[in-house]
Amino acid sequence: MSRLYSIKENYFQKWSPNMAYILGMWWADGCLESKYRASITLHKNDENLLNQIRSEMGIDKPFYFIKNTLKLDMASIKLTKDIIDIGGKFRKSKNMGMPKNLPEDLAKDFIRGLFDGDGSVWKTKTRNHLEYLGEITSGDKIFLINIDELLKQKISDLKTYMIEKRCIKRNKKCLNYGLRFSCNNLRKVRDFMYKDNPDLKMTRKYRILQEMGKVKIPLNSFDRGRDIARELKISTAKEWQNYVAKNPSCLLPVRPDRVYKNKGWINWKNWLRA
Repeated sequence: MSRLYSIKENYFQKWSPNMAYILGMWWADGCLESKYRASITLHKNDENLLNQIRSEMGIDKPFYFIKNTLKLDMASIKLTKDIIDIGGKFRKSKNMGMPKNLPEDLAKDFIRGLFDGDGSVWKTKTRNHLEYLGEITSGDKIFLINIDELLKQKISDLKTYMIEKRCIKRNKKCLNYGLRFSCNNLRKVRDFMYKDNPDLKMTRKYRILQEMGKVKIPLNSFDRGRDIARELKISTAKEWQNYVAKNPSCLLPVRPDRVYKNKGWINWKNWLRA
């Protein structure tokens, strides 16, 4: 029997950056409606992104409009089975689990999709200045702990904290959790998610994240000190020591090999030249 609408039924059989992103988006805002179909539902303001996903998956079926949302229907027994084989579940909100065999180099794409679906970023005024905060929300605390561990494997010195979020849904009390990132840690997560300048991303969140500027590295950290040292174009340890002795305002150690021992130090060549 021929199909009424087209779809790439094997889409979730081969890992790629776009596949990992769409899977992350499904993990956040998708569901298995039956063994015959899956779907992703987004706010109507994100129609452009949903159109990109529809095009990427070769779907020509129109969206369903439901109040302020758009639903992308993925009607395919084969595609639905592949989602289940990867780890997707029915009624997953409290028991999400991690995708099976997620390639390490595609973790950033999966998490970007997850963040675009179940993440948020906002500005808040603290001590007379503006700060940015971000979080990923889920009803499954264990899932967020796994995401936290994955992020910390990929991002050095990342600091996060978990919060409880009590709410009422359909007249019933419920408990969700938020994996939250403070301003500079959110910058680190942003740089990880958008490392390769991906095509698929939620523009409204991306724009806010880009407003935050670069990651701020403390002057006394090894990475920050090395960045400054390399900008000076100094060639040898002796030249470095002479420079620091004559320019105490640079606030960096004469003997970084001692100060940063066991804190990132490799050798003088690594310190002075990229």
